[in-house]
Amino acid sequence: MFVHRVINGYNQPRMYENILIDSGLTDKQATVYGVLISTGDLSAQDIVSLTKLKRATVYDTLKSLSKEGLVTTFIKDKKTYFHPEHPYSVREVALKRKNSVDHGLNQLESSMNDLVSEYMTSTHTPGVLVFEGREEVKKVYEDLLQEGKEILSIVQPANIDPPLYKWLTTTFVKKRVSKKIPARVVVAGASNEATVYSELDKKELRGSRTIEDPLFQVGIEFMVYGNKVAYVSFSKNADIMGIIIQNQFIASAMKSVWQIVWRSANGK
Repeated sequence: MFVHRVINGYNQPRMYENILIDSGLTDKQATVYGVLISTGDLSAQDIVSLTKLKRATVYDTLKSLSKEGLVTTFIKDKKTYFHPEHPYSVREVALKRKNSVDHGLNQLESSMNDLVSEYMTSTHTPGVLVFEGREEVKKVYEDLLQEGKEILSIVQPANIDPPLYKWLTTTFVKKRVSKKIPARVVVAGASNEATVYSELDKKELRGSRTIEDPLFQVGIEFMVYGNKVAYVSFSKNADIMGIIIQNQFIASAMKSVWQIVWRSANGK
């Protein structure tokens, strides 16, 4: 239905503009669409008069709103008028933009390791990432999966936070095996604990050796993979946190330390 109401001294409600801008419209789009939904169908000249925007700006803005599906046109008495689509259309536009942003974030996340690696190489500085809390620490293990390199680890299973241990054994290990990422693990602790752990080695694509020494108490998991070193502190009586260091020299040094421990451990 054609509605044409031009109000002298019209004062466009700024509240609408702010809401529309927050939903993803530009300030000019919010101004023009806001005056249309508040006043009704208008000609371009009416919009210029009410918004105080330049004519060229109004036409460009109407064109962009039309492309977004927020404004349509019709002709009456040989004059073109602009009609605002239902505000639900703004929600649809906002959802499309949100989906686009979410997709972009996912793409960024999947490429983050490569981007960080390029950054560290070009700036000659080690990259350090810190994760605090059980859910955040899981990202350390997700990075292991994303890197896809053999994992060299030292761990004491008996000291692992129980909920995290359950996730590691039921979710992480399955993902690692499905990606065919091997692991070699030095297990600290009593021989019976290590035996339970090593019994699953073949199934879990892992080699393990044991160090049963009261002096060798490990409250963290230490991992070397690719050009990275990760430490996860998950003792039952301590805060859970993880650290990833990306630096080839540090990784090489810690790999040497791991190899010495591996050679001194009991195993096949």
